[in-house]
Amino acid sequence: MKYCYHCGAENMDTASFCASCGTNIISTGYAPPQVATPIQEEKAKDEKLAMPETYLWQSVLVTILCCMPLGIIAIINSAQVETRYYAGNYSGAESASRNARNFAIAGLITGAVISILYIALFFFGALGSLNIFNDYYQY
Repeated sequence: MKYCYHCGAENMDTASFCASCGTNIISTGYAPPQVATPIQEEKAKDEKLAMPETYLWQSVLVTILCCMPLGIIAIINSAQVETRYYAGNYSGAESASRNARNFAIAGLITGAVISILYIALFFFGALGSLNIFNDYYQY
């Protein structure tokens, strides 16, 4: 189909003049602009993937309260989520989000284990220094 550059009307491929306005349409190669309908705009929004969770606040809490090295790695990955998403690298954004979550969880678990060990060693060390058992056992 040929389109008239003057009025935008459709004409047959063999036509030399526009059937609507009479303008010469030979070899213009004009196609009317495509206007997006609301349905097409909605489909385009649906096709764009949602941004994955950044886990930034969790990473900051892990860095401050639990395990600084793993928390810093989690913060770096959290910062990369938005950058990769807006650059159109959706799989990279998903990967950075997954890494941020995993490092935040690993930091939380590591901090909890270290805290439990510290408390246990402190408790048993404090009991050992009370000399309760020295009265019963003479060496």
